[in-house]
Amino acid sequence: MSLRQLEVLKTVAEAGSMAGAGRRLYMTGPAITQQVQQLEKALGMPVFDRLGRRLQLTAVGERALAAANDVHSR
Repeated sequence: MSLRQLEVLKTVAEAGSMAGAGRRLYMTGPAITQQVQQLEKALGMPVFDRLGRRLQLTAVGERALAAANDVHSR
């Protein structure tokens, strides 16, 4: 789990979509998706439930987001 992956997770959660996070972070959609997939692989579980284009954090995603907020607040 990298700081960049946590930053992407936090931004996707705030933006509500991969595309929105990409615009905020000046990254392409596939780059955002890749970061999220790598984070999910590291955690061994999905961090988002994908409901069409809408994303909802899973319980694992909520815990990872809390960690991301903790890291970014220091």
